[in-house]
Amino acid sequence: MDTGNVCSPCPTNCKECLSSTTCKANECDDGYGSNGSGGCGGCASHCTTCTNAGAAKCDDCDPYFFVGTGNTCSPCPTNCKECDNATTCKADQCDTGYEANGTGGCKPVCGADCTTCTIAGPGKCDDCNQYFFVGTGNICSACPTNCKECENGTTCKADKCDDGYSLNASGGCDIICADYCTICTTAGPRKCDNCEDGYFVDSGKLCSECVDNCKKCENESACKDCNTGYFVDQLASPINTCTKCVDNCDVCSDDSECTTCSNGYVVNPDASNTCTQCVDNCKTCSISATSTECTKCNDGYFVDPTLKTCSECPDNCNTCSDKDNCEPTGCAAGYAESSGSCIPICADDCKLCTTPGTCDTCNDYFFVDTEKGKICSDCPSHCKTCMSGTSCTETGCDTDYSRTSSGSCTPDCTANCQTCAIPATCDKCNAGYFESSNTCLNCPSNCDTCTSGTACNPTGCKTGYAYSSSSCTPICASNCNACTTPGTCTTCRNGYILTDAKKCEYSGSESGSGGETGTTCPSRCVSCTSSACEQCADGYALFNNNKECNACPSGSYAQDSICKPCPTGCPKCVSDSDCKEGGSNVAAIVGGIVGGAVVLTVIIVVAIKKKAILGLKNAFTSRSSTYQLTYNHNSRSQSPNYSHA
Repeated sequence: MDTGNVCSPCPTNCKECLSSTTCKANECDDGYGSNGSGGCGGCASHCTTCTNAGAAKCDDCDPYFFVGTGNTCSPCPTNCKECDNATTCKADQCDTGYEANGTGGCKPVCGADCTTCTIAGPGKCDDCNQYFFVGTGNICSACPTNCKECENGTTCKADKCDDGYSLNASGGCDIICADYCTICTTAGPRKCDNCEDGYFVDSGKLCSECVDNCKKCENESACKDCNTGYFVDQLASPINTCTKCVDNCDVCSDDSECTTCSNGYVVNPDASNTCTQCVDNCKTCSISATSTECTKCNDGYFVDPTLKTCSECPDNCNTCSDKDNCEPTGCAAGYAESSGSCIPICADDCKLCTTPGTCDTCNDYFFVDTEKGKICSDCPSHCKTCMSGTSCTETGCDTDYSRTSSGSCTPDCTANCQTCAIPATCDKCNAGYFESSNTCLNCPSNCDTCTSGTACNPTGCKTGYAYSSSSCTPICASNCNACTTPGTCTTCRNGYILTDAKKCEYSGSESGSGGETGTTCPSRCVSCTSSACEQCADGYALFNNNKECNACPSGSYAQDSICKPCPTGCPKCVSDSDCKEGGSNVAAIVGGIVGGAVVLTVIIVVAIKKKAILGLKNAFTSRSSTYQLTYNHNSRSQSPNYSHA
């Protein structure tokens, strides 16, 4: 703005103005609009321009917002950059990795072979299509072949193989061929490429049966190879069926002559090529004009080189060279060759057996378990010989172990030890001991658990004892001052007496009992011997050679079972500095001389005289009453003696 050829500033955020208070139309800075009074105000939230709409409103919104009611910015559907309203995203305006969902919103573009990815997000997967599973990184990976639903790439879920397939032991899906079929890889499930002997693949890719006794055929009427003991008879009706050979013949070309006889028989040229039996237990033999000679015997027999007959091998031997020596590999299953004989292969951990796979006597630390078929099972831990898996024999435990009542073996711990895992050590000591370098040492007296020989645990005292400063003190009987054993007493509290049972009973007064069993103290005495009181109850002092406890006279007070004088001029006090009553005509003079017998006499003289001059008929004569309070400082009790003068 130019006023008098001088430039003045426009209103704030105004690029060109008419005056310092009036911005030209549409000349506010980006992000600002006319505020209606000539100035420029900020646009609405999420707004890019508000030139026409004015301040606090909007012409164009930021991405993900649209101009809504009142020319303000409202959010588009989630993951939509540009929209017409809050429910309809513009075409091709969904975020990268998202696409229109058909109802105006945006949905994530899932990874391959995925059904939903709402949680996982674009390019990933929550649930996969059939034949796939959610693998690493939320990506769909293939299940085993012919598996519709699986746990991982090698394990199909139960009953989730395709129709015509079955779950195998390793988690895969095997094809189910047609009945009597050996291979169906090409033909497919429940079909066949090659059938078992005695069957042929028919036009439906199934296995149909050949004619009787036929091993290989192309159809139900033309046999190519018959079973052992039969031949293809081209002269039979129907043709190419199977006819039986002569007896004991395996291979023949007609029903009268044999080419190969069964085991134990030989073709006899002198008998029209029929089969003649070999000697007993002979598998193959040769024939002469007069006899047969064995060339190979059945298992368990050998050819006698002289007689050409079959003799028996050693027990449990299949192949041998003579009756005493089995060949190294000739023993029957379950037996092993040893020095020409065949011995049974026992069960594991067996010392001796008579039948293969079993045991009659097990090695140390094992027992014959008859419930499991006479095999060897483990004895209890550290048990060398046992009767069962839970009970060791009386002397069967290892050295440094002992048998418990239940039959187990426990290590021999160090002395006073409760438990240990290794012999001659200790993990936990018995009550009253503590462990130190695998040794159990004594706790303090009357302590069950402690950390050292001088410090009991706060909760470790024996029953009847209480913890106090690392030690255990006895819990005395009720109303007891002191005791040496729990539940008893040696000195009772004030007002209680000690019984023969070392208990404290109420005396009915302030009296007590002394330390001697059965002694009953005088009234108001709390501690005594059989001959004297040692301590009076509070407020009383010893009198009569320490045999009584009485209150002190006026002008004195009791302290430590002794009467002591009150302050001068005080008739009643509780100490030498605490007077309970005011002045008096009575004077108390207290004195003493240490080391000698000093007598302090307080003479209280009361003279009562009647004036003779009054002339009374019954005048009193002078009377004086004198009481002497004597303190004998040589006395043990320092008790006063009273005498009447």
